[in-house]
Amino acid sequence: MKEKIYPSGVIHRLSAYLRYLVQLDEVGRTTVSSREISDAAGVNSAEIRRDLSLFKVVGKRGVGYNIKSLITRFNEIIGAQQETRIALIGAGHLGTAIVNYDPLPKHGFVISTIFDNDPERIGQKVGNLVVKDIRELENVVKRHKIATAILAVSPEAAQEVTDLLDDP
Repeated sequence: MKEKIYPSGVIHRLSAYLRYLVQLDEVGRTTVSSREISDAAGVNSAEIRRDLSLFKVVGKRGVGYNIKSLITRFNEIIGAQQETRIALIGAGHLGTAIVNYDPLPKHGFVISTIFDNDPERIGQKVGNLVVKDIRELENVVKRHKIATAILAVSPEAAQEVTDLLDDP
């Protein structure tokens, strides 16, 4: 099946729609009208309806659009349904906050491993992950084919960690 190419303006608007829809979903909303999306995204509601029809999304007159269906469809279009495995370096306060940040998995990002150089933190649990020794970084990243890392380390340590990640 041939992949559909959408104009960049449409994709830009789509990301604004998606951010708003995720917020609604997080507070338990199930439907949304084009008028609500219009108000939130600052886009004419007729243009929103045109965009939605371009994406083959239909709503019910007087009810609106199903939020979960819109989120699923928009994620398919922008490629966010694909899971991105992430290595997190730094198990301090910032690293712990990132691990516990709920919206990441909703957007296809999964923190799959966490590293630190502090012997007090190594072996401890952060969320559902066990902190690994930073010296294992290169092997774990290669073994699990992790292509993305988040650095939650001091500015002084950032270059050293980046060098570890860049080593072939």
